[in-house]
This record gives sequence, C-alpha cells and structure tokens, in this order.
Amino acid sequence: MVDSFMSAIKATQKLTVVETTSSNVTPIRRSHHDGLHPYARTVVDAELARLDQCRLAPLGPPPHWDETTFSVACNLLEIANSPWSGYSHTQARADLEQRAPRDAGFDDRRIEQKWESAENKVGGAGRPEPTLRDAPTVTVLEQPQATTPDLEQADEDAFWDARPLLRHLHDFARARLVSPWAVLGITLARIVTATPHQVCLPPTIGGKASLNQFVGIVGPSGSGKGAAEAVAAEALLLGKSIVSHNVGSGEGIAHGYMHRAKGELKWNDDDHAVLFSVPEIDSLAAQGDRRGATLMPQLRSAWTGEGLGFGYADPTKRILIPAHEYRLCLVAGIQPARAACLLDDADGGTPQRFLWMPATDPGAPDVAPPEPQPMTWGGVDLGRFVTFGGVRMKVCDVAVDLIKTTHLARVRGQGHGLDGHALLARLKVAAALALADSRLEVTEEDWDLSEVIARKSAAVRGQVVALLAQRKAEENTARAEAEASRAVRIDERKADEAVKRACSVLVRRLRREGDWLASSSLRKALAGREREHFQAALDRLLDAGQIELDPSATGHGNSTGKYRLRGDS
Repeated sequence: MVDSFMSAIKATQKLTVVETTSSNVTPIRRSHHDGLHPYARTVVDAELARLDQCRLAPLGPPPHWDETTFSVACNLLEIANSPWSGYSHTQARADLEQRAPRDAGFDDRRIEQKWESAENKVGGAGRPEPTLRDAPTVTVLEQPQATTPDLEQADEDAFWDARPLLRHLHDFARARLVSPWAVLGITLARIVTATPHQVCLPPTIGGKASLNQFVGIVGPSGSGKGAAEAVAAEALLLGKSIVSHNVGSGEGIAHGYMHRAKGELKWNDDDHAVLFSVPEIDSLAAQGDRRGATLMPQLRSAWTGEGLGFGYADPTKRILIPAHEYRLCLVAGIQPARAACLLDDADGGTPQRFLWMPATDPGAPDVAPPEPQPMTWGGVDLGRFVTFGGVRMKVCDVAVDLIKTTHLARVRGQGHGLDGHALLARLKVAAALALADSRLEVTEEDWDLSEVIARKSAAVRGQVVALLAQRKAEENTARAEAEASRAVRIDERKADEAVKRACSVLVRRLRREGDWLASSSLRKALAGREREHFQAALDRLLDAGQIELDPSATGHGNSTGKYRLRGDS
C-alpha cells in the first residue's frame, strides 16, 4: 500500500495517450449510452474529477479552488462549444454547479462568477473533432493531487521522544508488530471515552465543544486494525472498563446510551460513554447508503456533541440524547481502495472529522524490540474545573488566538470552511494528549504535538485521495481506450460493407460492358460517396480472381490500364 500511495503522490499533471488501430481517417463515433463523443466523455470526466479533488483535499486550506473551478469551467465550455461533442452548455453548467466545492467562503455566487468569467474568456471557441488516423488518439488529463507531505523521520523520532507515554506506545507497538500511529490514535480515543462526559472544550467560538473523537485506521485488509485495538488496550490500562460495540443505524446510536423501562427513559449506565468500533468502513457506508439513512448526519452531530435521536410522533419510540451529556468515540478500519464511500461525504464534513492513522509501519525493524511493561492511566481530577454546564478544559492562548483569527477570516468571507474542522480536530487531539497526562489544561506543548499528529493525519488522508484519483484516471483511460477500440471496429465493419457494395457495382458494370473497360470509366459506375472505396474494391476483386487487369492498355488519359471480368466470373 505504501508503495502505491507514494507513486500516486509523485504523479504530476501529464497527458496519457491511448492508441488503437484503424486503416482510415474517420471521426470517432459518439457513445450510444449518453450521446457524448468518447473524447468529450473522457475530458468531461477528467475535469469533474479535478473539482472532486478540491472537495476531498486533505485537512487544511483547500488548494486553489478559484483557479481550478475557473479552469474547469473554461474546458467544459470548449467541449460544449464543439458541435461534434454532444455536450451542451446546459449540461456543462449543471455539471459545474453540481461538482464544484463549496463552503461558507466559496458559495453558489462565487461559482456563478467563475462560470461567467469562463464564458467571457472562452466565447464561442471550441475544439477540433479528434479523428482516427492509423491510431485514434484519446487524451486523458491526470490531474496533480493536492497532498500534504509526510513527516520527516527526524520529526517522527522527536515526536515519539517528546513524552514517556508516547515512547512507551511506540515501543509497545513495535514489540507487538503493529503500527505505532494506529496504536496512538486508538489510545487517544480510549482515553477520551474513559474521560467523564462532562469534560469539554471551552466556548472559544460559539458554544462549548465536545471531546468526541473519530479515528480511522488506514491500510489494506488484514493490515492490523484489530491487532492495534488489542495492543492499545494492553499498552495503557485505563483502570476502568469501557463499553464498545459496532455502529448500527443512525436511529440505533441513541439506543447505545438509553432505553425505555416501563415507559420511562433510562441511561444504560452511569458513564454515558461508548467506543464504537467498525471493522471496515464499507459496513459504515452500507448503513449510510440506505434509503432515508440517518447514520452520517448522526455521526457528524455526535462529533460536535449535539443532541442525538429523533423526535418520533410515537413517544414509545422516541429516544433523545441531550447535547453534551454523552461521550461517543469511533474507531473504523479504512481500506484505501474502499475509502471513497467516506470521502464522498466530504460536503457533509464527515471525513474531515476523522483522524487518519496508518495501519502500516514501513520502519518496522526486522527483529522486534523487547516489550515494555504496560502503563496505567491516572485519570483526571475534575476538582476546580467544574463549572456550570460542565467541566471546561483550559486552552493555551496560542491555540485560542489561532482559532479566533482563522474564524474571523471565515466570517469576513475569507479562508475556507475546512479550516474550522481542521483546527477543531487538532484541538481535540491536543486535549486528548493533555488528558493522557491526567491534565485538564491544553498547553503549548500539547498544541505543538497535536500539529505533528494533524500533519500525519493529513498526509495519510492525502495519500488515500491520491490513490483513488489515480485509480479514477486509470478507469477513465481504460474507458477511453475501450470506446476508441469500439469505434474502430464499427468503422472497419462499415468500411468493409461499403467495399462489398462497391465490388457488386463494379462487377455489374463490367458484365454489362462485356469487354475491357478503362479505370476512369469504371470509376464512374460508383456514386460520389462510394468512390473513396474504388481502389479497395478493385484490389479485393483482383485478389479474388474475379477480374483481370491489362496494365499495357493505357493512353487517352488512362494511365492505370483496363479491367474486365474473367471468363468464369
């Protein structure tokens, strides 16, 4: 997986040429299933994929939304302006509006402005119709992927050495042959789950924020998500048991916390805490894809600590979990090739809420180091931090200032919505690091360490996005090649039928003549549109022995000789 990730990351914008064979120069036929010319279909798919990559960019500011949206609009307009494409202006605009990225600072009006600017630039300009000459050329653009560079080895080493617990988790994971990053992510989720649900982040922007944490363990099937969970549970003993089970439907999440007994709602336990574990993200997607499914919205609400449940008219079915009165953490296995189901919910903000940790460990030594003794978490003393509305952690000024500055930029229409998700996700990690040290104060060191984890998460997520984009480009190329090959077969069959018709006309003409006939006179027997097949028909009749040629019978403008039917034809 790592090799395929890195090869995808290193991909730069280039032209991939797909070739098939043909003996004539002829236009590529349009696709029967959607009416689009194969070349147009390929270009449109590639351009829309560029918009998808903006939407699915790694955590942090999305790269060049303005430039990309304008560029895509220009290219779609050029295809729409080309009469041969089968692609209309209405389709082009609808595709742009549907696939363009959006957030508070990049709304429908901005997209409309990009479209109008593209119309002014492109005007009525189109593209020439591609043809098949010996080999049809279908050009597919593979777009560069916006990825965050992975951590340098020196940065990783410094991170693991920053605290005794981090070094302990790293060494314990290496001793058990699992990914240290996976063990770290799961350990943080377990610590947050074990922290009283009353503990929260202060209202830096708006209301108070939940500590609820989502962790994705990224790797191919069998790469060790289950093993990492087992190692995390043994490496750091929490001193208490935590409830853990799989995710059902959106409606079912609330049942993990409360139930009805004799008509009254009661909490399932005093902790109000569940660590949901999903072996494969596909199972989560299967729930999210059901008609009327509510799982993804409920998970997004849970991440921010909002109220859960649904206000059914039937009170016996109604289970409503009050906001910030529960703890919900989630650990999910994510196979890179199947991560599209999660990334496709980027507009809803679901993937931005996950901490993406690698299940693989490229630096694992050949010989596992000795296993350290388990450590025990000391928990947290709520003490003086208890206030009206919960136990609010203290956050260092550096983090608060950055969060406020970034939010102010968004309020003024600058920046991007993903910035808010990224900083809140990072603050949750910083808070989990503080809790791991049994503190209720997020220090500057916590904030700095959380940046390293956020960079690792962004890099892993970017690698997944790049891998999926590379596969999409390969699918587009294969589809273009198949369309072009099909077009060649159709054209060759039609050309063969045209040559056969020309042969029949020439044989009838020679039979009527009953003698030698000059090439120029014989050619006139064919209708104008059939004369391009004249020489091919002559060659086929000569090869079949149906006619014979007298090359010496030239003169009077006849330079190729005369033809007649053979006696037995």
